[in-house]
Amino acid sequence: MTTATHCITPRGRETACVTPRATTVLPRADVWESEDAAHLAIELPGVPATGLELRVEGDRLTVAGTVDLGAPEGRLLFAEWQPRSFQRSFVLTDDADRDAISAQLKDGVLHVRVPRRAERRPRTIDVRVAAD
Repeated sequence: MTTATHCITPRGRETACVTPRATTVLPRADVWESEDAAHLAIELPGVPATGLELRVEGDRLTVAGTVDLGAPEGRLLFAEWQPRSFQRSFVLTDDADRDAISAQLKDGVLHVRVPRRAERRPRTIDVRVAAD
């Protein structure tokens, strides 16, 4: 949500400008699976690891946090950046090993690995020939 206000340009002329308010955004994500785990890649540009919260509650994995650049030094002439919070939840399957979930933040992308419990992973069963 934004509100229109009046701003003074550097040359002293009054003009209409936009004053942004904090918003909640839904970060983009990719989800895929390998034989032993589910994987998530969540786009979080500008978010430091200290601004992240990753939690498991019941069958949900939730990623949440806030991005705020803070006030710049000097006199602000124009601003489009706004503080924003984000949250995204994913439903975990029954075979997810909730205690072994790991996450790594690199280049603005949060990579989350949700391993499958060993007893629930697909496996091949050897068939032996019975002796007569």
